[in-house]
This record gives sequence, C-alpha cells and structure tokens, in this order.
Amino acid sequence: MNKTITDVVIEQGYEKWENPSTYVLYKNTNDYLNIVNFIGIKHDTDLPAKTIEGIRQYVKNGVPNNNDLPIKYLVIIVDEGAKKEMIRHYSELITNLWILNTKENKLLVFENQTTEFDGLYPVIEHYLQDIEKEKKQGLLPRVGIVTLILILANVITYIILNIGGDVYDPQYMFDHGASFWAAVIYDKEYYRLFTSMFMHFGIEHLLNNMVSLCLWGTLLEQMIGKVRYLILYLAAGLAGGIASVYFNMWEYTHVTGTMVVSAGASGAIYGIMGGVLLGGLIDKNKRKFFPKQRIGLLVIISIVYMFTETGVDQTAHIGGFLGGFLICMIYFIANRLRGKKL
Repeated sequence: MNKTITDVVIEQGYEKWENPSTYVLYKNTNDYLNIVNFIGIKHDTDLPAKTIEGIRQYVKNGVPNNNDLPIKYLVIIVDEGAKKEMIRHYSELITNLWILNTKENKLLVFENQTTEFDGLYPVIEHYLQDIEKEKKQGLLPRVGIVTLILILANVITYIILNIGGDVYDPQYMFDHGASFWAAVIYDKEYYRLFTSMFMHFGIEHLLNNMVSLCLWGTLLEQMIGKVRYLILYLAAGLAGGIASVYFNMWEYTHVTGTMVVSAGASGAIYGIMGGVLLGGLIDKNKRKFFPKQRIGLLVIISIVYMFTETGVDQTAHIGGFLGGFLICMIYFIANRLRGKKL
C-alpha cells in the first residue's frame, strides 16, 4: 500500500506543521484547533513521559493558531518495539494517547483513554485493516467469484472444443463460432463477436489468458464490484472483437490478402487492464488494490505473454484496452455526478 497513516490523517483535512524536530498535523475547525502529534519509540528508546509532555507544550506554542482557538491535542505513539511497561506508563500520565503497533498494525487505546478525536479512530482502524488484508493477499489475491466463473466458462469451452476436434485448426474453430471479418460484416453473424471471446487456439493460448484474467480480473472486481466488472469484461471483449474485424478486413483488402480467423479472451483482458489503470489514476483510494509485489508479477506475466504467444491480434488488445478504459471512465463520471466514488 502506497498510503501512510499520516496521509490518512491529511485526507481528513489536516495540514503538516513544517517543523523538522517533530511530526505534527493540525486542523483549524470553527471551535477548536486539533493537533495530532506522532512520536516514534523504538525498542531501545527510553523516553520519559515528562519529555512527551514537554513536546506537547512546545507544539502547542508553535503550531499556527490564528484565531486563538482552544486546543484539542492527540498523541499517537508509533510503537516500533517499545517496552510494554513503558507504554502502559505513558497511558497513565498522558491524556488523549493512542498507540500504533507497527508490527501487528493495530491501534491500541487503553481503558483510561478515549477513542473520540475528530472521528479519526475509525478512519485509522479501517486503514490498518486494509494493510492486513493486503499482507494476507501477498502475491496472489483471492480469486473473485465473477472472475472464477469467467475462467470456468473459458476452460469448459476449451475442453468441449478440444474433445470434438482440433483447436489449432482455423476452419474447425470458425465452424464453432470463432470470428472472421467477412462472416461478421457481410453475413451479419454478430454472435461471433461474443462466442469467440471464450475460444482459444491451443492450451498455451488458454493458460496465458487465464493466468492474466485471474490476476488482473480479481483486481478490477475488487475495485468496481461484480456487476460492473462483468459488464466491462463483456463490453471490452466486444470492443476488441469489433476492432479486430475491421482491421483484418482492411489488412486483407489493402495489405496481405490473408484470411484471419480470430478467437481468445485477450481483448476483454486488456479491457480489464485499462479499467485497473484508470481506477488507479483517478481515485487514490483505489491504489490500496495495487500491492507492489502483485503489480510486478502482472508486469512480468504480460511481458512473457507478449514474447511467447504467436499470432497475437494486437488490434483486439488495443480495442479492448480502450473499451475498458472508456467504460471505467463512464462509471467514474456517473458516480461523480451522483456524488460517489468509483
């Protein structure tokens, strides 16, 4: 997760006090000046409570308070292995004290303290829970239910076709629903734009696409929800199929004269990539779905796919990517008009 706990507090309207000797955030409200003071304590640090009280007085006198408002002050001890006895001692002597346990990602508040401070407690708790979820996910996320259904649909389609004939044979694949520009445009067999999304030329083609769908798809399903994700997947796949049809017609007419039969889920998958990219760009709250290890794994898989897969329909990739990007943009605009996030 790219966001820090101080970023979380700043998102609640706080500003940073530019002072190199301590880390302080403050917010002027109509009634109070709220101050949040972060103090880091490591396992080998023995910081007396009176020193913390001295820091408090120093901050109170230094933070801008143009309207001479009464001050509400919160100390957050960032516990990096401090002695438990010392932490307990702090809580007995200092009011408005929270403990951030960095090892377990927990916010501790002793029974003599209060969790009421400008609504920050539930916000920070939610942030810490997101970190724990991300740690449990690691490299491989839990596969979303819609993503799993789509993978099963592709795999089952492949098994059925493979039992019935040669999935490497363009004529066989065409006879069972693969896309061909002349059939779509002249014979108006528009269903091929849909059926071809679930067909694959061989096991490598299938495996490459399903691994990418598992990783990218689960990300987007978490980001925008199941129904929107399914709509985007199908629409991006159709966009990639349409782009492929018209490019193959142009290429046949003006360049190669080669008949191309197309199939595969990659147009839809590139649409998912476009949706993930847009979600991360326009809504910083969505960046919690971007653990660095997983993004690195996705990049490696995409590069391997580009260099190992033969006969790749790049037009379908571009069409699908743009389709997914634009559909996610529509979602974003619609939610903004309704005052919601993506």
